[in-house]
Amino acid sequence: MTRISRGLFVILFIMLLLSVFVQAQAKEKNVLYTMTKEVVKDNDMGASSSVEYPVLGGSVGIETKRAFNIRANNIIGSYLRDYKRAAVSQAKDGKVEGVWILEVRNRIMIQTPALLSVIIQGTSNTGGAQPASLYETLLFDVKNGTFLELDDLFKPSSNYIQVIANYCTRVIRKQGNVDESLIKKNLAPMKDNFKLFYVSPEGLGFIFPPGSVGGTASATKEVVIPYVYLKKVINKSGYLGDFLKQ
Repeated sequence: MTRISRGLFVILFIMLLLSVFVQAQAKEKNVLYTMTKEVVKDNDMGASSSVEYPVLGGSVGIETKRAFNIRANNIIGSYLRDYKRAAVSQAKDGKVEGVWILEVRNRIMIQTPALLSVIIQGTSNTGGAQPASLYETLLFDVKNGTFLELDDLFKPSSNYIQVIANYCTRVIRKQGNVDESLIKKNLAPMKDNFKLFYVSPEGLGFIFPPGSVGGTASATKEVVIPYVYLKKVINKSGYLGDFLKQ
């Protein structure tokens, strides 16, 4: 084989390797589903509503899409039904009085081939002075088409809920405008107190709506716990393991 032939062979071999790499990358990207948002508006009986639905699409299976989209639609649909039911009960001559506004939006906190974390949030004003806050969080295993709970993220039989409670209590006290009696009740180490959670690149986040740790007029509070703080209780071979490597 001449020197030119050997050089050409090396070039062709490198090109073949690059082609395989590019194809592998493209295949991996195809796993990345799509997330879109559909906004639906209405103004029935003077009660206006504007709701945003998170929609899972793309290259994942039909059943996976259906599982996520049905759950999201059911949550937002329940907000709409409660709002319209209240409007019907209080309408006079087919019209409501005062300010009636329902707004629902969503935040996509993380979107990877394995995990999708979404916050559904909104406000519902049904003629009163203080609108109600609406929150729901969804953590979805895209590969298996299932929703995840806190237990799925941590080592079995670990004291993770105590670790979370301690951190959130310390941070929220520093934020101020709190009610100690509510903190003792609603930040006690029980899973129901931390059911509004999300996964983000910065850490594991928790949402505490108005009135949960402060007065009724207090703002929503959020706490993000860095993954390194949770390293002793995180299941390192599970969903959050990769975040500890970053």
